[in-house]
Amino acid sequence: MKRRRNRKSGFTLMEVLLVMAILVVMASMVTLAFLTIQRNAQSDAAFTQASLLASECKRFKMNTGIFPQKLDDLIVAPQGMTPRKWKGPYLDSDQIPVDPWGNPYEYVIPQSNQGNVVERVVIISYGPDGQKGTDDDINSSDNN
Repeated sequence: MKRRRNRKSGFTLMEVLLVMAILVVMASMVTLAFLTIQRNAQSDAAFTQASLLASECKRFKMNTGIFPQKLDDLIVAPQGMTPRKWKGPYLDSDQIPVDPWGNPYEYVIPQSNQGNVVERVVIISYGPDGQKGTDDDINSSDNN
C-alpha cells in the first residue's frame, strides 16, 4: 500500500516574510547611500560655484581697481562706471546663480586690518538648512 503525501509545494508565510524583510533592508541601504552621495554632490557644487563667483570678483577688481559692491555688478556695470573700465559681464548668465538648495549666495568683503589692502572676497552658501552659522555652511575660502 502506497502512502500519499498531502503536501503542496510552495513557500511558507515565514519564508515570504523573511525575503521581504531582506529586500526592505537592502532597499534602505541603497537609499541611504544614494542620499549621502547626492548631499556630497550638492555640497561640492555649492563650493565650486562659490569659488567661481569669488574668482570673477577678483577679475572684476583687476579690471576696475575695486571689488564689486554686490554680485549683480558682475552682470551689469555699476552706475557711474564706464563699460571700457568694467569690461564685463563676468558671468555667462543674465542673473546671479543660486546655490543647489535654491538659496542666494551671500557676498562678503572682509574688513581690512590696520589699513591692509583686502585681496579676497568670500561667497557663502548656508547649505541645505539655509541657516547662517551652522555646520553645513559652505564658503569659497574653505580650501584656501
